[in-house]
Amino acid sequence: MTDPTTTGPTMTDPTTTGPTMTGPTMTGATTTGAKTTGPATPGPATPGPAANDRATDHQATNDPAKDDRAVSSAPVKIRIWSDYVCPFCMLAEGPLEEAVEGLGVDVEIEWKPFELRPHPHPTLRPEDEYLPAIWQRAVYPMARRMGVDITLPTVSPQPYTRLAFEGYQYAAEQGKGAAYTARMFRAFFQEDLDLGQVDVVVRLAEEIGLDGETLRKALDDGTYTAAHQDALREAAAHSIRSVPTLLVGDTRIEGVPSVPQLRKAILDAQAAQAEQEAVQGAACSVDGGC
Repeated sequence: MTDPTTTGPTMTDPTTTGPTMTGPTMTGATTTGAKTTGPATPGPATPGPAANDRATDHQATNDPAKDDRAVSSAPVKIRIWSDYVCPFCMLAEGPLEEAVEGLGVDVEIEWKPFELRPHPHPTLRPEDEYLPAIWQRAVYPMARRMGVDITLPTVSPQPYTRLAFEGYQYAAEQGKGAAYTARMFRAFFQEDLDLGQVDVVVRLAEEIGLDGETLRKALDDGTYTAAHQDALREAAAHSIRSVPTLLVGDTRIEGVPSVPQLRKAILDAQAAQAEQEAVQGAACSVDGGC
């Protein structure tokens, strides 16, 4: 397997080369058939069975796309790994929504957890040199081009996201995984809220219609700790080392994608699914059946 070359902006797991980001271009590299099962592990997670897909709560159906390829009866699944403290992950929302709109393809989008800096790795501080520099060089220019209101948070040091991600497991279980993810991004990058605080996470969850007291008890009891660790192991199984990383069928995109890039990946995945459906059961048996 050839590793995809990343040309779009990502944030990288510091357990490899430190928290670096690439340039501010919109286009991430695409590799077809790039699904991986390597042993790389983010933070304390260890390789193990992948977590079951939970949040398939974002589905879009539109008029049929003008494409002469075969159409699958199953929705195309898009998995996107992100961290709530990664600005590029929030910026990936726009192209993702625009690519799906009007395409005429059933799509299921699932946000997947990835901790860039799991405990006990130190998190970044906005008063240090790195964050202001990368925001001026890459984040703010991209946000202006995309028309997204986003600001470098002043929370220092930046929060660990394990707690918020355990809350995500509860939200996904209730069919609100996508809404929860969007609310976390806006809370951190537009409202300067500390996502490492239980009270903050519970209040934000309540704003999207979740039961705050149920979530608070679950966080206190560690109800979703195992599910979150399973999700981290799934990320490791796919060799996720930077975010955002998307898997559209077997197409891997690292970095903030472009709309044409995403649409091509979606249509390719749909065609591949249709081809697979066509050959299933195409066999002859010993009793003469064909």
